[in-house]
Amino acid sequence: QAILAARHLARSLGAELHVHELVDQDQSLGFIYASDPTTGQLSDEDELFLQTLLNLTSTQLTGLELREARLQSLKHEKDLDLARNIQRQILPRRLPEPEGWECSGANLPYLAVGGDLYDLWIADDPLDPEEDQGERLHLAVGDISGKGLPASLMMTQLSTYLRARADRRVKHW
Repeated sequence: QAILAARHLARSLGAELHVHELVDQDQSLGFIYASDPTTGQLSDEDELFLQTLLNLTSTQLTGLELREARLQSLKHEKDLDLARNIQRQILPRRLPEPEGWECSGANLPYLAVGGDLYDLWIADDPLDPEEDQGERLHLAVGDISGKGLPASLMMTQLSTYLRARADRRVKHW
């Protein structure tokens, strides 16, 4: 479509326009337009030069795209490493085991990093502030929507919030 429109425009101006597509393997990268301003014709030597220029340009553009993809991949991997470290620090290393309980937990994400959260902790949890009922075991299990760094950061916030609110009990529960 673009080639035909460019040729039509050139002919309407009385010039011969040579249009070549920039192609690398099966991917179109754009077009190059060329014309001799005096005759409108390109010599065989000009055609060979133009084709060589197209090949070099296509290769360079593909190389740039590959380099950009590699940089994005490295950035993504760094984000995943950071998310893994955050997750390792948030998930408990040792779980409390009150008398009569045996507690264990594991996190095995499907991909490199998941948004799964579990935590167990013991905290004072009186039903009535004047009444002392001792310590209670608290259990939190959650699945943060998403993966990677955003899910790990959300998990950090949720874990911090839950621990901060652990000593507050909802009445009539």
